[in-house]
Amino acid sequence: MRDEGGQARDEGAKRVRCRYLCGAGLIALLAAFGGASPVRAEGPLVVGVVDFYPGGTGGGGDLGVVPTRYVADDLSAVLARAGAGQISVLPRAEVARAESALRWRGADVLSFARLGELAERVHADRLVVGWITVLSLDRMDTIATPGGQYLGAVSLVVQIFDPREGRLVWQTTGYGTGFGMLAYIVLEDTLRNGVDSTVAPTLHALTGAGTYIRRRTGPGGAPGSQQEEGSRLA
Repeated sequence: MRDEGGQARDEGAKRVRCRYLCGAGLIALLAAFGGASPVRAEGPLVVGVVDFYPGGTGGGGDLGVVPTRYVADDLSAVLARAGAGQISVLPRAEVARAESALRWRGADVLSFARLGELAERVHADRLVVGWITVLSLDRMDTIATPGGQYLGAVSLVVQIFDPREGRLVWQTTGYGTGFGMLAYIVLEDTLRNGVDSTVAPTLHALTGAGTYIRRRTGPGGAPGSQQEEGSRLA
């Protein structure tokens, strides 16, 4: 027969195993029902840029440029370069595939619920959204000849959507102009300049620090000299 000391040791081991297994089961149940909050792994903030909303303006399609998409593509590319190592900007093609899978419509950018679905689909920590409030492209001369002198102007609103809070958490405005002889180049130049005016504050809002060198173009959208205008972020 086993001595009483051996029996006591066996009973103690059983109680320890029971506490361990019961504790593990409780943790699993809490995780399954949302009792444990997920923690994002350390690393750069994942950011997606969504097609802009046209607001009360449109146009550009007859020139081969879709302004709402052009602005989003350009802003995404510039943020990716300027924020390298600080934020991780999702490729626009990846965002577009997610939009297609969700049967995205232009007006969905106005819906926090739909933005939340998109952020979840692409695993984004933030979505950059916005709209074009004013876009104009006017011919400045009255001579009926091919070409001419064009003046473009654009006003933008850029916002940041936080899916965890389910709301917009930041906003800025931007403005850009363009001038030249080829309408489609002036339009692109105008949109790029509008985007440039929003990059520094947007990057600062996403990272809290950084440096962005604004692009400078010559008349008509042609690249100008190598002189650049710097925006220092504290």
